[in-house]
Amino acid sequence: MITFETSLALDLVGYLAPAAERLARAGISVVPQCGYRTDHLLVREQDLERAAGVLEAWIAACAGPAPRRTAVAKRRR
Repeated sequence: MITFETSLALDLVGYLAPAAERLARAGISVVPQCGYRTDHLLVREQDLERAAGVLEAWIAACAGPAPRRTAVAKRRR
């Protein structure tokens, strides 16, 4: 499971779609689990490291050249 550990505005719409699109392009299937304050993506265990890498690379690209802490947490069940 990948958890988005960030504060999101309750009226924010559509932020998960670009993440799901990037994972789909990498051949990684996801099942979104959206809660009131925290959202998760369920991925196959064998895809977990690769999925986190795809999202971390996307976050780094969005952040630009300055180092930035990622907001992706990986958990094995």
